[in-house]
This record gives sequence, structure tokens and C-alpha cells, in this order.
Amino acid sequence: ILDLHSHGGMFVYGKEKVMPMPKGDSPAIANYRQEYYEGRSTSLALCRRGYVVVSIDSFYFGERRTFFGNDAEKYGFDRSKYSLQDVESLNRRAAAGEATLFKSLCWAGATWQGVAHWDDLRTVDYLVSRPEVDPSRIGCVGISMGGYRTDFLAALEDRIQCAVSVGWMSALRPMIRSHADTHSFIHFLPGLAHFLDLPDVIGCMVPKPLMVQQCSRDELYPMDGMKEALRKIEAIYAKAGASSNFIGRFYDRPHTFSLKMQEEAFDWLDRWLKP
Repeated sequence: ILDLHSHGGMFVYGKEKVMPMPKGDSPAIANYRQEYYEGRSTSLALCRRGYVVVSIDSFYFGERRTFFGNDAEKYGFDRSKYSLQDVESLNRRAAAGEATLFKSLCWAGATWQGVAHWDDLRTVDYLVSRPEVDPSRIGCVGISMGGYRTDFLAALEDRIQCAVSVGWMSALRPMIRSHADTHSFIHFLPGLAHFLDLPDVIGCMVPKPLMVQQCSRDELYPMDGMKEALRKIEAIYAKAGASSNFIGRFYDRPHTFSLKMQEEAFDWLDRWLKP
């Protein structure tokens, strides 16, 4: 399983959002995981179900974050020692630098999103190279930015056999009308809407099993956009004669990957990936 971490304005940590820190979780990551994952390390939970799990730091997060000014000298590299105030300060600096990163990559002929998706594709290469991994049974899961990464990884990578996209699925037109400013620069792919809507993207994995989980009190997305996305995906799977391989669910929650949602997501992965 590729367990793809979220954004959440937390740049100091990446993969640590979903897996334990070697020296024990810092207070900041413990608080973050409590808010978005109900306190659970999803990677550890998947390992306990018998999976080989990999999670990488997406570019600009965790060990791949950017230091500004004398931040490296001032704070050091051992993130287990960062105080809550340290993390808050570093996150503010990183958030202010998102636009600069996005613009610089555009000048270099790339996109932040393209870098992120390329890295996730190469992570599949590594995962299937492991002797303990069955390359015919690879899945992916993630919430928020992790859900967005799931949308594209499942669409672009034929070796992904099952996916769970959590908290990042909406038709784009309603998003453009009212929710353009609620999302990070990493979620904007220039020109996409000329060719595909977001549900069309993940629909490219049809007929392979897909679960989409959404939160009805999630203020990051318009409700009509979320519902329209599910209708589009349902139509794609129905046209392929694979309706039973797709399930879309709403939960009466704000933007989170709750324990109940996790259990249902992991049961879905078990159903399709375990022998």
C-alpha cells in the first residue's frame, strides 16, 4: 500500500503524518494526527493488517522541505526536538513560500503537482522491487492532498489495483465558482479543465476497484461539486459494466479521516487486495 500523506498547512512533517516517528512523535505531529486521523497512524494500522506500506515525503514537506534564511542553523534538523512554537513558525514561513515555489517551477517548465505525481509513480517502482511485495496487488490511499495524489496515481499508474480517495473529490466547475482560494498551489494543474474534470481523471482506473470517501461538513469543497463528482464516477463505472467495483460514501463530519472511515477504507483494500 502507498499511504499518501496530507497537506493541512503542516510542512515540517510529511510521512510522519501517517507513520510513527522513530524517536517518538513530536507534540506537533501528535496534535495534527489527532485532528485529521483521530490519533491513528494509518500506516501502522495497515502494517498490522499484514500489508507492506510505504509513505514518502512529498516535495516541500518533511525532509524535503525548504529552509529559509538561517532556519537550518536556528532550528537544526532533528524535528523530534522542535517545539510547538518552532513548528508553527516554520509552517508559516513555508506557507508564505508556496507561491514562490509554484512560480519558480513554472519558469523551469514544470509544475509542483507534476513533481509530486512523478515522485509517487517512482515510489511504486520501488515498492514492486521489494522481494516481500506481490506486484500484482498494489493499492493506495490518502486524505486531502493525499486523496488528490491518490486520484492521479490511480489514474496514471496501471500497477495500482485498488484505491481509496478521501476528502479530495469534486467537479471542477463548482470549485472554480466558490472554492479556488481554499486550496494549496499544489492542487492546480494548468489546462486540466480543457480536457478532463477531476472525476474523469480518477475514472481512468476503471474497472479497477475504487472507493471515494467524502465529508458532508467539509468546507473545502462545494456540496454540489462533491455530489456531481460521484455521479460522474458512477456513470463511468456503469458504462464499463463495473458498477460493483465503485463505492462513494458521505460521512457527517468535517474534513477528517476518522477511525470509522479508516476501517471501511481498509476493509475495502482487504476485499480486493488480499488473497
